[in-house]
Amino acid sequence: MFLEHVIDRVESSAYWRDQKAEQYPDDNRNVRSSRALEKLAENLRALSADDEHATAYEAVMERLAELADNDADKLYDLSEHESHYIGRYGFDYPQDGNPSDFLSALTEHCRELVAEAEESIAEEVRERTYEVAKETAGEAIRKAAHEAAVEAAKEAAEKAAQKAYKKAYDKAYKEAYEDAHREALIEALNPLQ
Repeated sequence: MFLEHVIDRVESSAYWRDQKAEQYPDDNRNVRSSRALEKLAENLRALSADDEHATAYEAVMERLAELADNDADKLYDLSEHESHYIGRYGFDYPQDGNPSDFLSALTEHCRELVAEAEESIAEEVRERTYEVAKETAGEAIRKAAHEAAVEAAKEAAEKAAQKAYKKAYDKAYKEAYEDAHREALIEALNPLQ
């Protein structure tokens, strides 16, 4: 599936280079590139279904397509790299249309994109996990702080109540004592009553 797409792009680029060769007849690089691309397309089509380079390319592309749901930029990066690689194939220097070398280079680049995408996803998971843990911890801290505040308020209320009770008791005791003392004194001073 993915290999067929690449073959189509190689054939398209071979045609484009052939057109450029007609446009610029003095530049042999276009003719060289067109022929190399035609040979590459032919060799890619001739690969068996179990060719190690073809299966490796298909596998890494399938993984990249899975990851593209999370990061469409990766497929764009790949498309740009493929376009550049195919567009320059046989142009900058002679190439013989070897499909193994071609697929190995594309597969390696795809592996790099997969690794970047997987790291990006892992980083997002770590960040989400951290945020959930932080939120959970924050909620636990708020709950613990509320419980501590309620407990402290209860203790403070008890202490205040004990202090108020003691103060009221002392005041009432003092008043009762003073009243009883005054009456006793009055009785002591007035023995005839």
